[in-house]
Amino acid sequence: MRDVRIFEFDNQSSLVSMMQAPVARFTEDEAWLLENVERTEFNAGGAQLSRIERTTVPVFRWPTAISAEMISAAVLKPDRMSAVDLFQYIRHLKANAQSAERYEIEFWKKVFYPLSCLVMVMMALPFAYLHFRSEGISLYVFGGVMAGISFFFLNNMFGYIGELQRWTPWITAAAPGFIFMLISLGAFGWLVLRR
Repeated sequence: MRDVRIFEFDNQSSLVSMMQAPVARFTEDEAWLLENVERTEFNAGGAQLSRIERTTVPVFRWPTAISAEMISAAVLKPDRMSAVDLFQYIRHLKANAQSAERYEIEFWKKVFYPLSCLVMVMMALPFAYLHFRSEGISLYVFGGVMAGISFFFLNNMFGYIGELQRWTPWITAAAPGFIFMLISLGAFGWLVLRR
């Protein structure tokens, strides 16, 4: 990492120290190795600041639970992360009392992804039951494409609305699949009963 700044606060939320380093590397024992560190310590004497100490250290080892995966998770978009990375990042956010709803919704979308594949198969059922010899196939292909696109848009829209309205993440992720599955089963049942 480059241009790292670390701020340290005490229990009263007062700034205790600040470190700046042009380069930082991850070690394997849950620590960062900072190079050419400029450390500034703020020593408070009562209600006012009494003294500022500046030191320069060539190499400083900073133990932390913030891993390389967590840093990359903060930079990456949630839809580009794996389900395992999302789960770990959600735990980290909750442990630090931060909002994790966006990541939870994306995590549950990945969990329910097989359901989405099943929904696409179910959406094809009504079209498979039709006989295309008597009528033009292009209208049915257009209808199928539009149904797939509308499922995609509804899935994304539910994610944004669920995040804004603070809906339960797993319900937000699963609802579009269940809605389209019911519509597909209804269309298929109507076609079977009509014939």
